[in-house]
Amino acid sequence: MRFAPIKSLFYAEFHHEQGPVVVYSVPEGSVASGKPGSDADDVVLFDSVSDYIIPKPSLCNRLVSVTATASRVIIGHPVSIEDVKYNRNAFLFNLVFVFERNAKTQPYEQIVRKISRILRSLELESGFLSNKDTKPKVLNIMDQLLQDLNTYFECRISINDFEAINLKLFHSHPPPAPVHDWHVPVQVYHLSRIIDRYWDMTILRVIPFINGALSVKRISEIADVELGLVRLSIQHLLYYGCVKLVDVFQYSNIYILNDRNLPSLLQNEDLQYEMLDFIRKDVILPSPTFATVFALICSVKHGLMVRDWCEENDVRSLNIDIRRLFVFGVLNNFFRRLHKYPVLYDPYYGNEPVFSGSSAGNMAISPSHFDVKKLTKYLDGRHHFDEICTELDLSNSTLEKVLSSDSRIRFIFK
Repeated sequence: MRFAPIKSLFYAEFHHEQGPVVVYSVPEGSVASGKPGSDADDVVLFDSVSDYIIPKPSLCNRLVSVTATASRVIIGHPVSIEDVKYNRNAFLFNLVFVFERNAKTQPYEQIVRKISRILRSLELESGFLSNKDTKPKVLNIMDQLLQDLNTYFECRISINDFEAINLKLFHSHPPPAPVHDWHVPVQVYHLSRIIDRYWDMTILRVIPFINGALSVKRISEIADVELGLVRLSIQHLLYYGCVKLVDVFQYSNIYILNDRNLPSLLQNEDLQYEMLDFIRKDVILPSPTFATVFALICSVKHGLMVRDWCEENDVRSLNIDIRRLFVFGVLNNFFRRLHKYPVLYDPYYGNEPVFSGSSAGNMAISPSHFDVKKLTKYLDGRHHFDEICTELDLSNSTLEKVLSSDSRIRFIFK
């Protein structure tokens, strides 16, 4: 996948007498003075965008993107350096990148920020931009930036015997989804085959426990790694598409069938073979046929727990890993998990729910270890069982018994 080409570059400064001016442009003539409509759409009219090139202090030192013409968009990172040695006690400059209006410019944002930081450092160290002897080097930098980034998607520009600018384009990814303690990461690739000793130590410690069955919190406990670091590690792997997130699998889970995505399974033989290989429990025993598995998938009904579905279809007699079947279905959008949310139906009757002592006494935890007030804040219909069980270290059956002992608590499935 290629990157959008840079159409032109220009370097602008604030002149203490003339105001904002264009000092250099590559290629020459790609920026002009004038009013909108007086030139071709592929020429940036500096006068019409100068307020964003050399802006007020509130826009300095941050990324600024502006649609300059009907066919051009510009991205810059204006810099303001305050010092009494400059005229008007400040030096303002901006190295601006020009692209096609509809170009995907996200990969260039980190390039624009970095080149801005480098030029600022050079100016602070040696007056690189304000010195008449070294300023012409900016034009050489711009020439090499335009040629190398458009051709090789990276560049190395020597400033002097000791300093150089190293830049490389990377495809940007959308921000990863939030990683919660109750999420279960599943490896999309066999990470053990591609890792090396130079990877982050925390990620190396976490990867062996990413098996599609352990939650983020459980991985933290087993790997003996701080929970926040495990979340960051999983989020990092999620960003690069190495893992995906599913819910904790339990036989009390309820799933609903996504009919719209089933035709893709029927039409894609590679996906069928992948599924049969993934859900096979014992490699020695024969694998179930696709027709058998597809019939099982279609038999999933709304409101039916996994344990009941297993009994109705005698799934345990087949060579199928039930957990893996539902994980595969969720990852490929054949199934959607239906979560259970407890709601305190009458919050004005007393200050908190009243759980019967007899029910609590039959549970694995004693009433003295059960914090009723801590549970109450989860009874607003915005927290599902997976979250509550993870946060309070309760089993699903224990939580079910506790909540069922108060008649004012209702359950919402969504």
